[in-house]
Amino acid sequence: MVPTDVFTELAEGNRRFADGRPHRRDLEADRAATADVHRPKAVVVSCSDARVPVEAVFDQPAGALFVVRSAGHVPGDVGLASVRFAVEVLGVRAVLVMGHEDCGAVRAALTGTAPEWLSPIAAGLDLGGESDMDAAVAANVHAGVARLRAFAANLGLPEDRLPKVGGTVYCLRTGLVEWIDEGEQDG
Repeated sequence: MVPTDVFTELAEGNRRFADGRPHRRDLEADRAATADVHRPKAVVVSCSDARVPVEAVFDQPAGALFVVRSAGHVPGDVGLASVRFAVEVLGVRAVLVMGHEDCGAVRAALTGTAPEWLSPIAAGLDLGGESDMDAAVAANVHAGVARLRAFAANLGLPEDRLPKVGGTVYCLRTGLVEWIDEGEQDG
């Protein structure tokens, strides 16, 4: 699928989720259909927060999304290797960074209350100098998009295989994602 079509499909799925009318799924059929085929349409780099069920948020069946999760949606070496696997091996051409409101990692970085063990994550956050929680979450998404664009550009892939990288922020209260970067700069 063309990355812009994937983003459109994810936006439509999110609207169904937020409206409380997701597609009915036959989980047994989904499982059977994906047992021997691994062809996700998108990578979603998301926070580990349990309140952000990525496949449900976008109303996608099993096998549709390759989800990479870490607190604050900061992919370290393992996360970046996972993204690379999806792009290079599985051929995924749409990558989405999804932050969310009320992110504990962002709050800890903003307030300076991050314990030492959280420092690998807090050090990876880029809040753009923002002091407002919502603005800091958005800044961190934009920074994640920029990081993943740079990462993808250095993979040595032909231009037609480079992923389009976009960014969203998920609202815990409404279930909607706000598209804050639709990936216009990518192929």
